[in-house]
Amino acid sequence: MAGDVGRPQKNTVDYFPHFVSENKTVKILEHKLGAKGYAGYYKLLELIGDTECHRVGFNKPIDQLYALHRTDMIEDEFIDMIDLLISLGKVDEELWKSEKVIWIDDFVTSLSAVYHKRKRPLPTKDGAISVTENPISVTETLISGTSNSQYSIVKESKEEESEAKDMTPPPQFDLESYSKQYPTLDVELSFERYKLHCKEKHKPLSDKGFNLWVRGDMNSGWNQKTASEVDKSNEFVTMYCLKGHDTKQVKQIKADNTFCETCKEQMVYEYEFRHYRGVSR
Repeated sequence: MAGDVGRPQKNTVDYFPHFVSENKTVKILEHKLGAKGYAGYYKLLELIGDTECHRVGFNKPIDQLYALHRTDMIEDEFIDMIDLLISLGKVDEELWKSEKVIWIDDFVTSLSAVYHKRKRPLPTKDGAISVTENPISVTETLISGTSNSQYSIVKESKEEESEAKDMTPPPQFDLESYSKQYPTLDVELSFERYKLHCKEKHKPLSDKGFNLWVRGDMNSGWNQKTASEVDKSNEFVTMYCLKGHDTKQVKQIKADNTFCETCKEQMVYEYEFRHYRGVSR
């Protein structure tokens, strides 16, 4: 254990729980901001987990660029997401307004088990951390047991890191090929959700598994692109009245300007119609 003396303390995490049950915050973000709301929220949590003491700054140009890069958003979208999270009580409003720092208290609290294993308190929103030159010695004073307790803590830390490395996408994934095969699907978003699913279930990534995942997204109308993102090369597309009055076969290029003859409301794509019907039910 002599080699561990003086090593720096770790105030980041390599992974965090992502539950598959319905999340009110995520649903509201997805409703307001579309697919980017869903992906942006979880990418923001990844950034928070990967940031020292879990305090994400947005007051310096370099920090802003990095946050936008990590969440794959433009600045207006990112600010809209933060404002919405503040209104939902997720992001600390005082810290955001005073320092332009993003702090999500319940997310950091969810990491309690990780810091408990490290035998240190959670970081706080003011950036306070417990500093010591020898974390192993501190552990020895807090745990009544044999030298095996030291080994257990080091082993758990390595398991955290190895699990994150195991989730690295293998090189055989050809997302471009999937995009050509399914032009209306946001393949990158589907892939991000597939990776999160595998991480939660402790399953290996596989091309066969992703193929089934993509088919499920298409059958359920999930992770579909907006009309402006869909390839306009298809000549005709079926448009639906949200109220169920009528359907129309129109040229793809005119799809966004198609209206129901009965109610005069703008008609939508099939995946939008199916999603609306599902929400209504």
